[in-house]
Amino acid sequence: MPPSPRKLQKTSIEEEMTPVTAMTLTSTNHSSKVMKGLQELRHYDVLCDYCLKAENITINVHRAVLAACSDYFRVMLTNDMKESRESSVELKGVSACGLRIVIDFAYTGVLELNTENVEDVLSAATHLQISDAVDLVDQFQFDGKGTLCSRLNEEHTPAIIVW
Repeated sequence: MPPSPRKLQKTSIEEEMTPVTAMTLTSTNHSSKVMKGLQELRHYDVLCDYCLKAENITINVHRAVLAACSDYFRVMLTNDMKESRESSVELKGVSACGLRIVIDFAYTGVLELNTENVEDVLSAATHLQISDAVDLVDQFQFDGKGTLCSRLNEEHTPAIIVW
């Protein structure tokens, strides 16, 4: 039943007399909490809806996370490709080591690199079109002059780079 004319009139008058205050507020840690929550869900295999396979490993993931950070997966999973209708995809030409590190990066923004894994990670990040990871690998490998960074040493000390 529609409101009475008397109620409509009162609401209109009140709205004219009451100033409206508006604010847009942003949480400084909301994004990191969401990513941490998604990483925990993945860790416990909760709500995972897709599997990535490379070499001898299978990694359970969330399609939405993949599509959000990878142009490769966005095209694969949001268009009418065969893989979008399946529950998994086998990634040829991507090492298990590189895939695991790049997927961890997708969920955390942290890329763990050392001289032993850097080529696998670069290959996986390039193949999967995760440009932020590619940029971090470049930052790890080269100084501003295009020469190998002096921080790389024979001991394969890991560098943890946070995006």
